[in-house]
Formats: sequence, structure tokens, C-alpha cells
Amino acid sequence: FIKKSQLEWINFDQLKNIKIIGKGGSSTVYSAIYKNRTVALKEFFGTQDGSILFLEE
Repeated sequence: FIKKSQLEWINFDQLKNIKIIGKGGSSTVYSAIYKNRTVALKEFFGTQDGSILFLEE
């Protein structure tokens, strides 16, 4: 389960060097730098509520 303390909203302008690393049927995965660390980002498309897909992952 995901605890509330594990989720954090990050403003897009805090991300640097955003690059596509993969694309599938319902999402695109990116790498980026956030606070001097490499992170993965996932953008859902083709759905009205990407947050439900995120929580189901």
C-alpha cells in the first residue's frame, strides 16, 4: 500500500533534463533530475483520471 507520506506533489519547474525513456499503450515514462537525483516520471494518457491508474500500478 502507498502511505500518504510517500506521495509528494512536485512542480514541473523543479524538474531538469526531462527525457523520454519509454512509451506504451497508456503512458509515457520519462527520466529527470529532481533535487540532484535521477527520478522516473510517468504520464498517463487516454484516461480521464490518471490518478486511479497510478494507484493501481
